[in-house]
Amino acid sequence: MGRHTSFELTEVLSQAMDLFWRLGYASTSMRHVEEVTGLNPGSLYHHFSSKEGLYKAVIEHYYTAILQPRLYHYRHTASPRECLRRFFTTSYRHFPAKEYRGHCLLLLAVVETKHHDDLSPQFQQYISELKQDFTAILTLDTELKVPETSADYLFECYIALQFYACLNPSRKFLDNKVRVFFERLTLLDR
Repeated sequence: MGRHTSFELTEVLSQAMDLFWRLGYASTSMRHVEEVTGLNPGSLYHHFSSKEGLYKAVIEHYYTAILQPRLYHYRHTASPRECLRRFFTTSYRHFPAKEYRGHCLLLLAVVETKHHDDLSPQFQQYISELKQDFTAILTLDTELKVPETSADYLFECYIALQFYACLNPSRKFLDNKVRVFFERLTLLDR
């Protein structure tokens, strides 16, 4: 008979996600995770086997429960360009204060773990999938002549926006950056 789980996995992942987002991978210890979640070390190691295992689960949770649903929602409620514009702005605008970090946790994970062979490939795969989503969305924009080039450009802009948000989290500043990115998209596609 399997061991009974006496905690809500999604809640634990959300709590750990907030911690990793605030402190980063390297500065977050399992002791920090224990304190935030209220779980004992045995429970954490039983379910995640290691800090790396927990981090993989947290980033997967972030990607599948936050990034993808947000993009899916806008994809089905707005035009292609408006979908991506909203996706950009909600990366820094609409998170509750507790969760707001001003940048994409997935991109942070890629940067922080580039030398961790056991972590980096999974995170790179998520980045690749997100870029493919940008391309799929922009192929629906009938006004664009070369949607693949536009998707590459906007994906690079999305990455740049996340770093701008770290440097200057002013929403006015970031809104202006997004406006400029999308204005240049029209010039790029001529």
